[in-house]
Amino acid sequence: MRRCFVFLLAITLGLSFFHAAFSAEENSLGEKKISTPMQENEPSCKCTPISRMDLSAQQIQAIDTISLKYNNRFLQPRSQIILKQMEVMALLRNPDVREQDILAAAVEIGNVRSELETAGIQCQVEIRRVLTADQIRSWCNLETPPLKRAW
Repeated sequence: MRRCFVFLLAITLGLSFFHAAFSAEENSLGEKKISTPMQENEPSCKCTPISRMDLSAQQIQAIDTISLKYNNRFLQPRSQIILKQMEVMALLRNPDVREQDILAAAVEIGNVRSELETAGIQCQVEIRRVLTADQIRSWCNLETPPLKRAW
C-alpha cells in the first residue's frame, strides 16, 4: 500500500510540474503567454498585466527576485495539498475510517490553501512596493498563476 501511495505521489507531482511547464499558450510569434481573465482584450478591462508594463531594469530585476523567492516558498505547500488530497481520496474509499478523520484531513487542506493565499498576497504586496503609483493603479494584480514568470 505504501509503495502504491509513493508511486501515485510521484506521478501526481510529475504531472503537476509537467502541466505548469506546458500550460502556457503560444502566440503568433511563438512566445508563450499565459491567458488570464484580466488579460482579455476587452475594452471593459482597464488593467494592464505586469508583462505589458514599461518597467525599468531595476523593477524587472526586483520582480524576478520576488517571484523566485515566492515560487520556492510555494513548492512545499502545493505538494502538501496534493498529498492530503490523495489521502482524503484513500480515506473516503476505506469503509473502516471514521468520518472525523476524513473531515480532519479536509480541514488540513483548507489550512494549507489559506497559507498559500496569504503568501500570494504577501508576494503581490512586495511587487507593489516596486511599482510606481501609476503602475499600481493599472496593474492586473490577480494574474493566474500569480507567481509564474509570465511577465
